[in-house]
Amino acid sequence: MLIALLSGALPLARAHGASGMVTEVIAVGNRPVDEMIAILRPMVPRPGSVSGAYGKIIIRTTPENMREIRTILATLDRPPANLLISVRHSLTDEVRRDLYEAFGEVRSGDVGVSTGRDAGSGRGLVISHEEGEQTAGVRVDKARNVGAEDVTQRVRVLEGKEAFIQSGQSVPVTETQRVVSGTGATTVRRSTSYRNVDSGFHVRARLSGDDRVTVDIFPQRNRIDAQSGVIDVREASTVLSGRLGRWMQVAGVGGTADESRREIGASSGTSTRSDFNVYLKVERLD
Repeated sequence: MLIALLSGALPLARAHGASGMVTEVIAVGNRPVDEMIAILRPMVPRPGSVSGAYGKIIIRTTPENMREIRTILATLDRPPANLLISVRHSLTDEVRRDLYEAFGEVRSGDVGVSTGRDAGSGRGLVISHEEGEQTAGVRVDKARNVGAEDVTQRVRVLEGKEAFIQSGQSVPVTETQRVVSGTGATTVRRSTSYRNVDSGFHVRARLSGDDRVTVDIFPQRNRIDAQSGVIDVREASTVLSGRLGRWMQVAGVGGTADESRREIGASSGTSTRSDFNVYLKVERLD
């Protein structure tokens, strides 16, 4: 009987029993049968039942409940939407340097006293005064360097499916080992391997209504420090909800480092700030 129903050999879409129950075989076209059975089973009261295989669902329930099930199926069994997911990595580095330094020299015959003798030759604003064998001045230097990096990656994916995109480069990393033998001799061994420095994200998006989306996302952004050669790694993992077509902030990391130094007649300070933010946007294409 089950084989006949699934193959369509029995055109019995509706069969009334003595208990007033009806049975229908409904084809599912866009979502897995197991998934639909798990959704519908709690909605069918006993002694009704839900089963199925080979792209079809067999439902036995009351006529009233069957009408409700058909309405639910018409809503759930729809083609998955085509989505365009964009992830933007925004990185800003800012370095501030402040220097205040006084310099001067007083001479009397063969005896002289000086401080900060090289200050007058440095960069920045220099104000000095000379009178006879006496020289005095001050140097003020302020510098501000800002570096910005903005990278956007995009991937197309069906609603509810997981997507992954990654780009970057492989860089050589040299490791040094020193081996000391029993006689005290030292042997230096160097080996070079390659490490991936890349950026990308794993993502899965599900639509809710006409203009809402829920997203599971794992973005990562790695880069090499040009001065130290150290690989900076930034990753995040979260679930968020928002409106279609609008940028949403996924994560943000910020940090500040201050360094100061004081000497006789001079003071200097360096402040470094780094901000890293990740934004996400989901657009419906169909």
